[in-house]
Amino acid sequence: MNTGIRLFVVALLGTPLTASFCGCAKPEVEARPQQQTSVGSTANRQEAPAQPAESQAPGKSIPFTNVLAAWESGAKDDAVKQFVSIQWNDRAVFAGVPALNVSEDGFKSLDAPARTQMLNECIKLASALRAIARHALAAGDQALASGDKPTAKIHYEAVRHFGEALTSPERVLVIQQLGKGIVGSAQEKESGLK
Repeated sequence: MNTGIRLFVVALLGTPLTASFCGCAKPEVEARPQQQTSVGSTANRQEAPAQPAESQAPGKSIPFTNVLAAWESGAKDDAVKQFVSIQWNDRAVFAGVPALNVSEDGFKSLDAPARTQMLNECIKLASALRAIARHALAAGDQALASGDKPTAKIHYEAVRHFGEALTSPERVLVIQQLGKGIVGSAQEKESGLK
């Protein structure tokens, strides 16, 4: 894929993603198709089964694949419960999600068919990442509305840390841009707590 087309795709994806996190876009209606393939999957990827956050060993980070598996199965609240328990500074948190383990330079070094496949995985994954972050922010909003400021703060901070993890140079540009939008939204929510 040539650079011009790729930049167009990044701009095309980045604008709605950023706008949706800045409150400039209408909320999406989440439709779940009958047959949905695993987000960010490849033929040799192994999914960890969704486990409640309490079943994790103390000090051991929950892998993001657990969150994705719970989300894809429709257990959105369980996915968010695990999401807020993730240790986002753990470099292995995105292990098992190939689209989150390719840097921009790594992406550029792929041959054309592999780049196209990776870009398609990133686009599909970006939709799920955005939806998970929105659901976690909404859970924080619900906690805040009920007067539970500490729980709201936990949700908002988890979303910010998630966004920061996505902005790492270890990710492709499209994911980094999504991460920036997520960070901005979380920071806006956090500033409302003061």
